[in-house]
Amino acid sequence: MDTIAAPYPIAAVIVLCGVASALGKFGDDVVREFLGTAMLVITTCTPGVWYARSSARAAWVAHGLGVIGTDVACGGPHCNPSVSLAMWALGHLDSGRRFAARTASQVAGALAGFRACAVVAEVMALDHLPGPTFDPRMAPAAAQDEALATAGLCAAILLLSFELPTTSIYAVKMSVLAACIRMLILAFPTAGPAMNPAIGTGWGCAGRAAFGCPGSVEHYACYWAASWLGALAAVVLYAALFGKRVFGRDVVPLGGQKGKLAEERQGASRARGARVDARQVPLPFARSCAPSLSSIRLA
Repeated sequence: MDTIAAPYPIAAVIVLCGVASALGKFGDDVVREFLGTAMLVITTCTPGVWYARSSARAAWVAHGLGVIGTDVACGGPHCNPSVSLAMWALGHLDSGRRFAARTASQVAGALAGFRACAVVAEVMALDHLPGPTFDPRMAPAAAQDEALATAGLCAAILLLSFELPTTSIYAVKMSVLAACIRMLILAFPTAGPAMNPAIGTGWGCAGRAAFGCPGSVEHYACYWAASWLGALAAVVLYAALFGKRVFGRDVVPLGGQKGKLAEERQGASRARGARVDARQVPLPFARSCAPSLSSIRLA
C-alpha cells in the first residue's frame, strides 16, 4: 500500500499516549499495554519466518507460546484496541479516557515491536516479517473478513474469560484462545488478517525497511473501522445471550426475555436496599451478610 514518508502521525500517537497517561493517571495501563503489544509482535510474528520453520505445526505452537508468554509476563494486557473497545463497551474499562490511553499505548507498542524486528532483520540479514496487507481492489472482501475475524476473536475472549469453565483454568483458557486465533487466521485470510488495529497499522508503518504511515483510506477502513464494527457486533451478541449491558444500556436478550432482564435489575435494586437496611443490624451480623468485593475479579 502507499505510504507517507513523514512519521508525524506516529509522533502524535506517542504524545497522545503520554498525555492521556498523565491526565488520567493510567500509567500502569499504558506501560502494560506498550510492553505487552511490543512483546506480542516479537513473539508471535517471528515464528515461521525466523525460527520454527520446519512445519506449520511448529510455527503454530511457537505462536501459541508467544500469546501465553506475553499475557503472563506483562500482567494480562489487551494488546488490541478492538478488545479494549469490547471491554469498555461491557463496563470492564471505567472510562473512555482509559480506553484511549490503552489504544494509544498499544499502537505505540506495535510500532516499537515491528521497528525493532525490522532493524534486527537488516543487521542480521534476516527476512523481513510479513504482515497483514491486501490488494486495494479487494477492499470490501478484506473489510468483511477483518470484521468477521475480529468478531470471532472477541467472542472467544468473552466466552473463555467470563462464561465457560475455562475462566478458572488459565492454561486451558489461553491454549484454546491461541488455537482460536490460528483458526481465525486460516478462515479469514483476505486482509491478513490482523484482528488487531495496532498490529495492522504497526506493520504498515514500521514493519518494512521504509518507515512511514499507511496513506490509503482502505487501510484504516479495514483494520480500524471494520475491526471495531466486528468487536461491537460480538459484544452486542454476547450481551443479548447473557443479559449484559452495552455502554450502560440494556440489550434485549435473544428469545424475547426482556421481562426477565427487568426482573434481574429489580432484584439488584432490592439487594442494594437490603445492604442499606443492614445498617440497622448488629455490626458482626451485618458484616457476615455483606458480599465480598475481593471475590469479584474483572479481566
